[in-house]
Amino acid sequence: MIEQIENILISNLLYYHLVDQEEIDIYKFGLECCLLKTVHYITYCLIALVCDCFWEFLIFIISYIILRKYAGGVHANTRMGCLIISNLFLSGVLIVGQRIEKCALLSILSILSLLVIILFAPVDNPNRVLSYIEKKKFRKKAIFISLLEIVISFIGYDLELFKWVQLGMIVGGFMTICGKIKYSNL
Repeated sequence: MIEQIENILISNLLYYHLVDQEEIDIYKFGLECCLLKTVHYITYCLIALVCDCFWEFLIFIISYIILRKYAGGVHANTRMGCLIISNLFLSGVLIVGQRIEKCALLSILSILSLLVIILFAPVDNPNRVLSYIEKKKFRKKAIFISLLEIVISFIGYDLELFKWVQLGMIVGGFMTICGKIKYSNL
């Protein structure tokens, strides 16, 4: 289905002379990425609505995505695998997050996640191998974001919503360590 939408869009871009034939693969890849991200976010929002925790989901996903962008982490082997695993993982986080209270354990796990980020971020993967300069830049940003999220979650500790910042950081740390294990040969 995504491929059909992609082909229609590419055909229109070519028909209206908005892209050159030589650059079609680049545009096709970009469209595919945009369409897949759109499908991901639509399904994430639907899961959050079904779980009746849309605002909590927003706090979690912002915390997680910002950290994940710079820390890296594990990736599924296929696009469909990514969609399925991401949705299952998100469902699990939302269900567990609704059932646990803010507690010292979340704070401890957040601090452990910070240590994981300090030790291992950023994690390369076969589709994105960073240069030495990029690694230094991403590492600084990942550590800064982790520290900022810890400060935010501790300042707002008495507010139930701030546990979702901690959950975002914990999942980010978990994905980072899984990525480090999976891609240890890179």
